Amino acid sequence: MDMKEVTREEAVLFLLSLQEQIDLIVQHRRQEYDQIVASGRGDSFHIKVNNPLNENENYMLQDV
Repeated sequence: MDMKEVTREEAVLFLLSLQEQIDLIVQHRRQEYDQIVASGRGDSFHIKVNNPLNENENYMLQDV
């Protein structure tokens, strides 16, 4: 599902409605993030992972 045009609430409700394992494909876009924070457009919802990246591991939603 393309999540580009959905609100935070819609995305959260959609993810909570899923009964199976999901895989998230994300991108690191620090410059865009900094612009959103500086402009005040965003909200306080964020996910922070403090684990070193290991390409051989699969992270589950509940692991984050």
